[in-house]
Amino acid sequence: MGVGMSRKNGAKNKRESKKDATTLRRRVAELEQSEATQKLVRNGLRSELQDSRPHESEIAAMLEGARLVLTHPGFEAAARSLFHTCRKAIGATSGYIALSSKDGAYNDVVFVDSGGRPCRVGTSGPMPIRGPQKEVYRSGQAVSSNAFSRSRWARVLPKGHVRLDNVLFAPLIIDDKVVGLLGLANKPGGFHEGDLRLAMAFGSYASLAPRSSRSLDSLKRSEDLFSAVARTANDAIITIDHRGTIVSWNPSAETMFGYRAAEIVGRGVDLIMPKRFRDVKQKGMQRLAAGGKARLIGRSVELAGLRKDGGEFPAELSLATWKTKDGAFFTGIIRDITARKRAESALQVSETRYRRLFETAQDGIIILDAATGQIDDVNPYLSRMLGYEKEELCGRKLWEIGPFKNVEASKTAFQELQKKGYIRFEDLPLETRSGRPIDVEFVSNAYPVDHKRVIQCNVRDITIRRQAEKDLQRHREQLEELVLARSAELTKREERYRSLVLATAQIVWLTNPQGKVTEELPTWQEFTGQSGQDVRGRGWLNALHPDDRQPTAAIWARAVKKRTLYETIYRLRRRDGEYRHVVARGVPVQEKDGRIREWVGTCTDITERKRAEDEMLRLAAVVEQASESIVTTDPEGVISYVNPAFEAINGHLHGELLGKKYDDVFADEILKIEPEITLRDAFARGCPWNDHLRRRTKTGRTCELEVKVSPIRDASGKVLHYSIIERDVTREAQWQQHVRQVQKMEALGTLAGGVAHDFNNILTTIGINTELALLETNLRNPVLGYLQLVVAASDRGKELVRQILTFSRRNEPDRKPIKLGPVAKEALKFLRSSLPSSIEIDEKIIAQKDLIVGDAIQIHQVLMNLCNNATFALRDGGGRLAVHLTEVEDEAGRADAPPELKPGPYLKLDVRDTGQGILPEILPKIFDPFFTTKHPGEGTGMGLAVVDGIIKSHGGAIAVSSESGQGSTFSVYLPQSPGEPASELRAARSIVGGKERILLVDDEEDQVRSAKHLLEKLGYRVTARKDSRTALSVFETTPEAFDLVITDQIMPRLTGTAMAEAMVRIRKDIPIILRTALPEPIGIDEAKAIGIREFLLKPYSMGEMSEVIRRAIAGP
Repeated sequence: MGVGMSRKNGAKNKRESKKDATTLRRRVAELEQSEATQKLVRNGLRSELQDSRPHESEIAAMLEGARLVLTHPGFEAAARSLFHTCRKAIGATSGYIALSSKDGAYNDVVFVDSGGRPCRVGTSGPMPIRGPQKEVYRSGQAVSSNAFSRSRWARVLPKGHVRLDNVLFAPLIIDDKVVGLLGLANKPGGFHEGDLRLAMAFGSYASLAPRSSRSLDSLKRSEDLFSAVARTANDAIITIDHRGTIVSWNPSAETMFGYRAAEIVGRGVDLIMPKRFRDVKQKGMQRLAAGGKARLIGRSVELAGLRKDGGEFPAELSLATWKTKDGAFFTGIIRDITARKRAESALQVSETRYRRLFETAQDGIIILDAATGQIDDVNPYLSRMLGYEKEELCGRKLWEIGPFKNVEASKTAFQELQKKGYIRFEDLPLETRSGRPIDVEFVSNAYPVDHKRVIQCNVRDITIRRQAEKDLQRHREQLEELVLARSAELTKREERYRSLVLATAQIVWLTNPQGKVTEELPTWQEFTGQSGQDVRGRGWLNALHPDDRQPTAAIWARAVKKRTLYETIYRLRRRDGEYRHVVARGVPVQEKDGRIREWVGTCTDITERKRAEDEMLRLAAVVEQASESIVTTDPEGVISYVNPAFEAINGHLHGELLGKKYDDVFADEILKIEPEITLRDAFARGCPWNDHLRRRTKTGRTCELEVKVSPIRDASGKVLHYSIIERDVTREAQWQQHVRQVQKMEALGTLAGGVAHDFNNILTTIGINTELALLETNLRNPVLGYLQLVVAASDRGKELVRQILTFSRRNEPDRKPIKLGPVAKEALKFLRSSLPSSIEIDEKIIAQKDLIVGDAIQIHQVLMNLCNNATFALRDGGGRLAVHLTEVEDEAGRADAPPELKPGPYLKLDVRDTGQGILPEILPKIFDPFFTTKHPGEGTGMGLAVVDGIIKSHGGAIAVSSESGQGSTFSVYLPQSPGEPASELRAARSIVGGKERILLVDDEEDQVRSAKHLLEKLGYRVTARKDSRTALSVFETTPEAFDLVITDQIMPRLTGTAMAEAMVRIRKDIPIILRTALPEPIGIDEAKAIGIREFLLKPYSMGEMSEVIRRAIAGP
């Protein structure tokens, strides 16, 4: 290029320059993250300054450049300050900063500093990119020329340009692209390599300014946008950190939950979350913190929110997570869906009500597609009416089925219905599947359902009604004929027919003054089928039921004799043979002189009314004998009737309640979380109501009731009465509570097992390494005492784990000789840590011969249940809990001893508290299952029942004494055993090592390292693997290379037992020891079948491991 460019290539300077430039670029890049990160950059640069004394002036200038970028977020201001600092640090007298044009052909000058020399060239015109400048854009490296004034590029400078003796150009780089130049000129003595390095650094600083400015503006806009959305959103927007602490709270959250931002920010999110969701939340955050995937992120879920006033409401949650240097944050958008849930519930009720009406309607119903005439649905009544199955009708056109045989007429009617939306046929003839003709009333109308237009056809069978109308017409004609036939006797019969009208007869009959039929009775004969001859005299009695003839004849004879009104009920045989109940009424027709001219009467068929009366009597009997409480009230809720079950459940007599309002008599506690309306509202609106109530009866018993209130309406829809049905669900609720308690205990057992597993692993590592450290510690070393304390603490941890497993175990009773004293002390030790300081424990375990045959777990449970009850009695004011164990004999027959106690020696365990005592009236019930005086949620009523069952199964007995205000004492008697306790002690272990080769497998690093060190300390040669599959591969390759395998049980992808089975298949005689943090992970027989010779329960000591190894190698 004809320009003399100088670059010093000393190896030392290059390494130092490269190191400094790399360090500075890394620090500068961190400036883009945040102001806090930029502060760290400055601190880092200052630290490196201490290690770079030879370049002190350069690094001081770089620190100043970093400060300028931080304090000047705008590009021009930052660039101008950086330029002057760089020019001064390098010693140049003039220069400029320029940015490349869009096409890359020119430099657009931001500003120029001529250093006091004459310069008539301004910054408005473009500056062509050529010579050294072009090289900088190409290479991205700083370039200098100390002979620029003699180069050909000096000759093309514009007229008036300041004289340039030497020049230096450094790139401005953004996103790995050169976007501009930092130019310096006229340094006395010329530029050197250090100047190039320093200019590169300041070029990097200058390039950060526009990026920092854009980032700050973008961040500000994002913050303003988020703040505006949060303030105006109708949903609650809440942000919490990784600890569950609320860090932001928008106005809608204040409205939804009732907390102001000042009250809630900085507090835990559990405040707005019902208890049942808190464990799920905690586990999710723990899973995310452990690197797992949060199941709720990016999804919407339904749950419940908890307001400040304690009320819950259904909510929909959408959750997102984001991270900063301070950790993970979660932003949730919460929507109150109470209204939606109510609408869904109302829709479901409406659909159920419609389907019930559709299925039980006593008219046929057809649902058609309004566009095609295709049958979509029919109800059961229509299927029975026409004799077709539902499947035979649905999916076909109306005119394609047998009953509607007139195709053209049906199609025409359908078209008319499509046009008008309504059609009615008063008398439409149809034919059933069997060919029987029927008359129907056909009414159709169209309406939309789910954006589809349908037609509902109501079909009513009026065949019987038409027949009745015909019969009525025939009777009318007969009467007219009778009137015409006797028109000559009109005057004589006037009073007879007037009496007939008064009797409102259905069957009309006439007799002579002596009560005998002397002429035909057309309506009687028509009904009974008797002939005129059959009915004459007293022949009409033959149409009566045999059992009714004599009583009816006697009543009739008495009326004729006394000339009084005749009225009776009997069963009359209809012409088809069916006996119908009729009421017969008759009156004597007298002449003016008082003589009886004739008797006129009627018979009215009351069969249907009789059946209705019988049905009412049956229903009344059902109501009277029902096990549920049944109450009826008037429209205002005033009680008019209660059945005996109500009296038995509530303790109130019928007479005590009549005339009182139902909702005033009982101050019930409503259990439903958010009842849509109150009971009083239901009475006021005339609508159904149901809920669960808790009620204290007149006898003092608290019961839980399921209550349903139903309005009884007349034909016009007016409420006549209310029917209230109460079902006692106390026992069901207690069972549900018991099931929940059992589930909680099962969950606690599972949790305890998991905690014990992890804790035992930790204790194993601590114990092994502490023993190893003890072996390496001189007896005079003060560290020895510290290590012994660690061993003691590890033993206490081991004991604590054993207690947890004992508490959570659910095995079958294991009866064997045990000492009761240690069991009692262990239970009290376990209990003591959970008691408040206001309760004092008085422990006296003084029995010397304290051996019994029993299950330690069950005895532990007995003592825990009794002590828990005692501490509950002391929960308010504190007091003393005394537990005494003594030996007694010949207690049987004593007044204060249980009556079932047999003669002999016993151990007596007394649990006494100084609480308020037990009321005498409830003392006999305390051992009944589910009996409790605690509030809901505080107990299930099963504790003492379980205690009683365990004690009796051990051949013992339990007694209780209590005095009001003086506390209670529970005395447990257990038969004393003369034997010896089951020994669980072993001889002191000696530590024996060996030279065998051992394959050690465990997936946890600390377990592998600790066990390997221990085994090597014992002299064994150890091959350790952290992956069970890798270990199996090693064994498959060289099975004879190992004398023993020691493996953990719980490992990913391949468990210890599965690996052991595979190894035994390869080499049957290989001894295998299974290490486990939980007792007996598999059965002994199963272990032997697999090939496992020994178990090693964590945590273990060096002596235990030594003994197990020698036993396994020695073989069975």
